Amino acid sequence: MSIDEQWMREICSSKYNGRKAGSIGCEQVASFIIGQLDSLGYEVCEQPFRLKDSLDLKNIYVHIRGKSDSLLVLGAHYDGAVQGENYSAADDNGSGVVTLLSICDFFSKQTNSDNLHYSVLFAFWAAEEVTIKAAFNGSRFFVRHYEDKEKVRYYCNLDCFARKGQDLFFYYSPLSSKVADHINNCLLNYYTPGFKILVKESDRKNSDFVSFHEAGIPFFGWNDIITSGFVHSQNDNIEHISFEKIRAVCELTSRLIQLL
Repeated sequence: MSIDEQWMREICSSKYNGRKAGSIGCEQVASFIIGQLDSLGYEVCEQPFRLKDSLDLKNIYVHIRGKSDSLLVLGAHYDGAVQGENYSAADDNGSGVVTLLSICDFFSKQTNSDNLHYSVLFAFWAAEEVTIKAAFNGSRFFVRHYEDKEKVRYYCNLDCFARKGQDLFFYYSPLSSKVADHINNCLLNYYTPGFKILVKESDRKNSDFVSFHEAGIPFFGWNDIITSGFVHSQNDNIEHISFEKIRAVCELTSRLIQLL
């Protein structure tokens, strides 16, 4: 798959000042994402919401139709860490945003989106990092207010998985064992230079998949084996990003979408 590394350099640019939710920089990144999706030929939907009675935020999503009205949702939060200004937030969550844009690029081509069983919704969440009252704010708002929520069969989360020197973790909920079978079959002949891929049922509760899990929706996703001590720090920059890991997640996730 084609991975545009310039997307990462743009999203992590200091001109966006860390992408703190509700900031001008984060709003500018949202505009950048919308522009890229427009250029790929998607009809872009915006889902505005208000947080803390002062922050005007929005989720961004696009949709492709499969043979079934049942939905597979893929999501990545586009806001950055709240601890410091000008942090690149490359792994958390530039990695997820770039991967989701790359997957959108792949499926914008008709030959790749033909014959999909599930319809697919690609979502860019706002305010995952804001922990007022309830965390994972954009995805929680979506789950509570999306009118076709009952059609969602799976959720795939893309967050913090591209750090150099870390193995890759594919996690899944108990109700997603079918997905785990597919990924294990994909890995039989898949070579990952410099890192291993661990497939395991998840007990983590630290990202947007929690919003879907609480609604009884099966989930799966990607993560670094260890994220503590790295994300939400100045070390989380492009120099520490493995584009090979991003490519692996793009390829394997795209394959899953075609297999489900």
